[in-house]
Amino acid sequence: GLDQFAPLFDAGAVDVVQAGSVWGITHFLRVAMAAHSRNLPVSPVGYDANPIAHAAAALPNMIGIEVQDLNWPIGLTVDQQIGDGGIRLGDAPGLGIIVDEAVIGSGSGAGWSSEGGPHRRPRQAGLRLVPERPLVAE
Repeated sequence: GLDQFAPLFDAGAVDVVQAGSVWGITHFLRVAMAAHSRNLPVSPVGYDANPIAHAAAALPNMIGIEVQDLNWPIGLTVDQQIGDGGIRLGDAPGLGIIVDEAVIGSGSGAGWSSEGGPHRRPRQAGLRLVPERPLVAE
């Protein structure tokens, strides 16, 4: 939690604060405001940081957001557009995320960005925004 960041702030060991989006919106906002009190910029980090995008848009010290994939997870519709170096928030209520339980419940996995499922590290981890190149036999 926030107590893990305090020693780093106090030691001057941080130039950009990267709070993990998986810890949730409230934690992200707490860390971001603590960073702001020390004139430090913040950038949420973590796969699918898009739920944090609404909170990030409200911050005075936000400098960027990590986007690892341009496709939404199977069974989710997200009212956001990614392009021109940013995330444009939509008009849907809440975080703009709609869960299709029927699609998720079908368990088909068709369309996963990683053949083994969303929990597996993709073959081109770190390069998902780069066009795929054919595999070269070694």
